[in-house]
Amino acid sequence: MVETEKQIGIILEYASGGELFDYILNHRYLKDNAARRLFAQLVSGVGYLHKKGIVHRDLKLENLLLDRNRNIIITDFGFANTFNPDDELGDEIEYNLSSRDFVKRMELDKVLPGGHRRGDLMQTSCGSPCYAAPELVVSDSLYTGRKVDVWSCGVILVSLIPVFGVLN
Repeated sequence: MVETEKQIGIILEYASGGELFDYILNHRYLKDNAARRLFAQLVSGVGYLHKKGIVHRDLKLENLLLDRNRNIIITDFGFANTFNPDDELGDEIEYNLSSRDFVKRMELDKVLPGGHRRGDLMQTSCGSPCYAAPELVVSDSLYTGRKVDVWSCGVILVSLIPVFGVLN
């Protein structure tokens, strides 16, 4: 990072492989081994973010760059948010997030002193619709940030490989 009186600059490594989106367009799809390797890197990177208390919320092919060795670089953290990774929500809470009465009764809509809600609960609907989890599209209630990242990873996986001959 470089900071001056008027500007802040972030220096990143050069992603000479471009966007994963463009790579797939040029190759139509990836062979199983290449797709498996890239997806494993994506899941590892997202898992690392989640362990550090960060949800991306806009994972998509266009936000995945490739370096010169065709390794994944996760970019564009404009919709990212932080959470307390040590605050695990129980199944009852996660299953009842669509119930406004439940959310109010449990005070899940309250922001805690640290500026977060419980666990990784988020409210702002953001990201790219084609990659967005259903709870972002059909509901205006709270959602769990880690789960929407995992959904987006699934959409990316389907984009990497020929599924049932659709992409062939």
